[in-house]
Amino acid sequence: MFGLFLILPVFALYADGLAGSNAMLVGVALGAYGLTQALLQVPFGMLSDRFGRKPCSQPACCCSFWAVWSPQRRPHRRCHFRSGATGCGRDLGCGFGAAGRPYPRGAADQGHGSGGHEHRASFLAALILGPFLAESLGFQGLFWISGLLALAALPVIWWLVPSARVLADAPAQQPARGKLKTLLLDSQLIRLDVGIFVLHMVLTALFVAVPLALRDSVGLSPGRHWQVYVPVLLVSVLSMVPLLLLSMRRRNTMTVFRGSIGILLGALLLLAVGSDQVPLLVGGLWLFFTGFNLLEAMLPSLTSRLAPAGRKGSALGVYNTFQFSGVFFGGVLGGSAYSLWGGRGFSFSRPFAWFCGWCWR
Repeated sequence: MFGLFLILPVFALYADGLAGSNAMLVGVALGAYGLTQALLQVPFGMLSDRFGRKPCSQPACCCSFWAVWSPQRRPHRRCHFRSGATGCGRDLGCGFGAAGRPYPRGAADQGHGSGGHEHRASFLAALILGPFLAESLGFQGLFWISGLLALAALPVIWWLVPSARVLADAPAQQPARGKLKTLLLDSQLIRLDVGIFVLHMVLTALFVAVPLALRDSVGLSPGRHWQVYVPVLLVSVLSMVPLLLLSMRRRNTMTVFRGSIGILLGALLLLAVGSDQVPLLVGGLWLFFTGFNLLEAMLPSLTSRLAPAGRKGSALGVYNTFQFSGVFFGGVLGGSAYSLWGGRGFSFSRPFAWFCGWCWR
């Protein structure tokens, strides 16, 4: 995940400078990895329920490394190809390894929470280091780092990830279409699925618009974007910790959950009205990452808790499909909005805010 997240804060800036590129194509390229992941999450989730997580995760890591060797000749097509091919493997390998940890049933939430902390730590570190590494190694260097990290994950899967016993003949483990349909019709699970769809749609749209706005509207060179990201991310983490600790108490979980939604709504409305003003832009990003990190921590745990026993891999596959579909649509929408309205493209935040409120009401 760290290798993929390194690319997010600088991808739009690099792709925007390619011949024949525009903001809409930049958004499509940024969201391409979400499309490939969305198409493969449910099949791999069902296969992992039947054959185990480790056999399903190893080809995914190899695919991520193969993406570095893209043979495409045109730069902007190579950019789309690499983003999509990287998506084929990135979260499949990491997600199934974490979902397949052989925790006792009563400790399942603890296992998913631990994986969530690692996920968020890599996300925050990559947003800070991405601009630095792009400045020193170039954008191509970031892809090489991503590919090499995928190869480095293979020994970890072979020797460090425990092997869980798979009961392929058990009825609960068989990937029946009817049971998958049951997961899709579960009102509690589908609300969480739509929630993660919206959350990552907004995140990807912002990573199309924010780097371009910092360069074009604020006048910050790409090498200085860390001056915004570092303080915003550090303060958002400090703001999130007390709320996250409060949510660990069962009675406070839903209160903090709804409060996180309120924080996210406020951030989107602030970005919608103040994207061309530095204080409002920074304040909106701070609130957004505070709410985003809280919801990102709580949604997978709630999904795992509500999923039926023996269907957790499939349930998380559906959940991840919604998540990465949101990545793709967010890239397309964010790029289209910036292409049409420039810095005012943050106006997409307003309908997003109302849609978030409707989904999580």
